[in-house]
Amino acid sequence: MIRNEIRLFFSKRNVLVWICAAAALLFIYQFYYIRNYENYGRMKQEEILAQAETVDLAVMRYQDWLDYYQENEPDSEKIAPIKELLSIWQISRAERNLMADYWGNWETREDVIRQMDTQMDERLIDAPDDYDYMGTVLYRGSRREWKQRLMLSDAYEAAGEKRPVNELTPDGSYVLWDALGGVGVVFLIFAVLILIWNYDIWGADFENGTDKLVYTLPCARTKLFWTRFLIRWFFGMAGIGLLLALLFVRGTISFGTGFDRFVIINQNVWNSFSFTVFGEGTEVVDTVLSIAPAIGIRLGLSLLFLTFFMALVSLVSFALKNGTAALTFVVAFMMLEVSSVLLANASGTQAGWLLEANYNPCLYFQIDAAMNGGLGTGLPMMALVEGILIVVLLTGTERFMRYREL
Repeated sequence: MIRNEIRLFFSKRNVLVWICAAAALLFIYQFYYIRNYENYGRMKQEEILAQAETVDLAVMRYQDWLDYYQENEPDSEKIAPIKELLSIWQISRAERNLMADYWGNWETREDVIRQMDTQMDERLIDAPDDYDYMGTVLYRGSRREWKQRLMLSDAYEAAGEKRPVNELTPDGSYVLWDALGGVGVVFLIFAVLILIWNYDIWGADFENGTDKLVYTLPCARTKLFWTRFLIRWFFGMAGIGLLLALLFVRGTISFGTGFDRFVIINQNVWNSFSFTVFGEGTEVVDTVLSIAPAIGIRLGLSLLFLTFFMALVSLVSFALKNGTAALTFVVAFMMLEVSSVLLANASGTQAGWLLEANYNPCLYFQIDAAMNGGLGTGLPMMALVEGILIVVLLTGTERFMRYREL
């Protein structure tokens, strides 16, 4: 039985699909990762130049505030922070002009950009909200992002490593980190592979008319179910692992392993066993982690979600008894869930179809959002929910198969 199930998995169709996926990943690396890397300097330059007018407006606004309080309320406690922020904005204007020039030829100015970037962040203060005019420009993002950059700078300095100037350098670790983020074309390819390899895991028997033979063999249906599912799960995940290895090797050949990188993960979601981590007044706490164990966390979460997805496909395949119908149903369901994520991101909410994202396990493929706190669910809770659903789906399908008349 085992040998026959392995032979069925390694059909010409499945092997061809894997080869196409491998070719697609190499194509994506060359025309997505490399292109983003090459365009990063121009993108940063355009971003800085686009903010020039905003910086000028901010300098004028703070100067007007300072003049007003010095003239009308000379003893006001607001004068000191306004004067400090005005000075920061004035220096920032000069530094941004220099940075725009440096980013035009960043490959030869990496050390200067790195040093100036750190100085700009260290000079900032955590201004009171009352004086936070155009704060996203001043902090080059949110205040949280500013604090994260400071944390990363400290981590690289403590490790004696240089922080990558081009954050999109597609080295081996970066492409793994990005591929396992959940929302992206690479992870979509993995999900499609699981679907193509398993949409007819049970439906093919009914379509080919072999169901009467297969389900009346001397071996129990329970043994048949677990043997087929586990073999397909093992070789399916191994196939995805080989694709990740291919992507890693491709990135390493061009830019090195990149295992000296550090990343930020949210400590709240790591320590919380809850669906709603961020209640009113909750302080957001981030922490720095070496990229190797961080990739391990993403790999574990990806494995859980893909197993959950495969268990769902298996149930649909047996319930509908038709591969084409199962494929159509699952594709429609995937499109519905993905579109709900896109609409939620566009509207700036976490709403999903049927349930909000933090309560909807079908949206737990958003691993990047989950690890930075954007999903709002604690990682232990995510893992527990997916584990329970995997057990429920598999045992439910097995009992469905055991007791249902064919």
